[in-house]
Parts: sequence; C-alpha cells; structure tokens
Amino acid sequence: LFDLQIFPCGDRVATLGWDGFVAGWSAESGEALQRFSVGRHTVVRVLRCGGRFVTGISGRPGEFAVVWEVAEQRALHRLVQPGGVVHILQVTPCGAQLITAGISGVKLWSTETGRLERRVGPPVADAGERGRLRPRLGR
Repeated sequence: LFDLQIFPCGDRVATLGWDGFVAGWSAESGEALQRFSVGRHTVVRVLRCGGRFVTGISGRPGEFAVVWEVAEQRALHRLVQPGGVVHILQVTPCGAQLITAGISGVKLWSTETGRLERRVGPPVADAGERGRLRPRLGR
C-alpha cells in the first residue's frame, strides 16, 4: 500500500496499492466499492465526498498529478510541471485546489480546471530531515 485517505464525509476510504490500483472502501462495512487502475502513482488525495480524487507521483519531472472522476473512472485533468520535480502534494480542505512543493516552488493548482493558479512560495530542495521543507539556496 502506497497511500490511503479518508473521504471528508467519513463514509469511505481510498487506498492506492503497489499494483497501481485505487480502491474505494466502505468505512462502515469494509466492503470494496470500486477499484480501477491509475498507473504508477504513489499518492492519493480525496477532493470531496462527491467522488473526485487526485493521484500523484513525486520525485519525477513532467506529469505529477491526475484529477479523477470516480463514478466514470476517467481522468479529468493531467497536471504537468515542466522541468520541475514535485516533492509534496496536498489538497485544500474544500478540495478546490491542489498545493505542490518542489524544485520550482510552492504552487496552487485548480482541481476544476487543472491549471496553475499562482506561485505562493520559494523553491524547495527536498523534505529534509524529519519532513521539514528546506528552501533551495543559491544557484
């Protein structure tokens, strides 16, 4: 298992396995509700109870995240970070934005459109010791 996350409404859990499949589970009964392939991603983040989530991959340049529509099991948006590596991927509490931190800075992305909305912080070299972000110095 790479990652798991509880849906905001608390009734479901999303898991992302080593096999590249995301599964949705009933938090009450433990029953598998859905399962589908998302490729070689290593992170899953739930956007909202209505059935959208983001999968992502860190440590590689290029495509780093995909916004998925659960009911239709299809990709809505593929987010690309040209020339930069994303180390951290999180979703805002309302699910409307994705926050990334990496070599090219801290950025806010729209989960509705898949577009970069704005830069909000300096470049990050890596997660450093004990998971603390370390600003990239000089160049």
